[in-house]
Amino acid sequence: MLETTSARSDLLLDAIASIYQWQWYFPQLVKYHITTHCRVNDNQSQSTLAKKKYISMAHIINRIIDHLYNDKKTLIVCTLVCSEWLPAARYHLIPSITLHHRNADRLLRALKAPFTKLGTSVRTLIITDQPAHISLDHLNEILPVLASQFTRLEILVLDGLDWCILDMGWLSSSHTTVFPKLIELQLLGCAFQDLGHLVAFICAFPKLDTLSVNRCKWDTRVLSTVSPQHHISRRLSDLMLLPAEPGLVNWLRSQTCRFVDTLYLDDVTRERIPAVRDFLRHLGPSLLQLRIRFADNIYVRDVQNANVDLSHNTRLNTLQIIVSLISLDNTPYKVYFLDWIPAFLAKIASTHLDTIKFRLLTYNPDLFDLNWREFDRVLALPVFAKLRQLHFNIADPSTSPIFVQIDPYDLVEEMELITYQYLPRASARGIIRVTCTVDPN
Repeated sequence: MLETTSARSDLLLDAIASIYQWQWYFPQLVKYHITTHCRVNDNQSQSTLAKKKYISMAHIINRIIDHLYNDKKTLIVCTLVCSEWLPAARYHLIPSITLHHRNADRLLRALKAPFTKLGTSVRTLIITDQPAHISLDHLNEILPVLASQFTRLEILVLDGLDWCILDMGWLSSSHTTVFPKLIELQLLGCAFQDLGHLVAFICAFPKLDTLSVNRCKWDTRVLSTVSPQHHISRRLSDLMLLPAEPGLVNWLRSQTCRFVDTLYLDDVTRERIPAVRDFLRHLGPSLLQLRIRFADNIYVRDVQNANVDLSHNTRLNTLQIIVSLISLDNTPYKVYFLDWIPAFLAKIASTHLDTIKFRLLTYNPDLFDLNWREFDRVLALPVFAKLRQLHFNIADPSTSPIFVQIDPYDLVEEMELITYQYLPRASARGIIRVTCTVDPN
């Protein structure tokens, strides 16, 4: 097994550089590779065999360079050996490129240079409109170039772009799939004309397995018609919707996206609960990990009334519930009603549940209106026999300017006293964990 230490990689590089002087090892290695993986019959020509031998040599070189993925110095030297080594070495040297208003011109000139191979080495592309806007002309000029040259792109992050004013003809005019190897798409604060416009953009990438729609905007007042020709990737397995806008959620439910196993739904309000309920039922046994954030305690009480349950998700193994409890109206002694939690958990049908996590953005655990005895009884049901962790994560109150004087360690100690006292059966199983971390939101 080849090692990737610095000293060993230097020796390995010397060996590769003298590849054509090898009198014993490399010919035997190529012969073994062809015999094992490139078997030919008697009817195949010598040119076919020679071609297979050449491909095998390039393949072996690339595999050796791949072993140097974390040795930047050696990879830089590899880029100077010959042009054939350049893509494989640069693939590890340039994992991502961030395009912004300062480097847009330089990147465009580099991509338009003759014989450039930069695009084939980039796996992650981030296009951001921060801190200053990229000019409309620059974006409309550079997007088709990126689409034609970044053929090995795997992750695309778009931050703050206004697609309402951008020319999207490069997505539909191409005879081939744009970014054919793209598997992850992150839309952060982007603007679209309407739901149909957003759907058309998402469906332009047929091999997605990860999709994040984060704080994007479109005109929800317009009754947009989504073309029946638009279909989301059937490989989609990881989905993040922040917020869980009903129009988008209902369209996803109409698609064949039953292979989603990881789901994060944010800002679930009273108006969004019915769409979320139907989508969870639609996913059924495919859902393995669920993270759901309720917008406010006022709306959380409607969870039980709306018949939101996880009885159809029979293979669920991780559940995280986030509740925003920090009061924004400067009322430090407001009571929060969490009596819906035991009834919600009682409807879970999955016997594979391993972790339940409550992310509570609060400052005083004493203000929970929760039936702790019923909560403890539900956790003792047979369906939770495999539960290994009941995690209470309290947000650091220093994130709120109202409660900067509160020590987070006091919160942890207070929450531990409450849980150990009022959840005796769960405490006896040793599954309770209490932490306090900074909330990024």
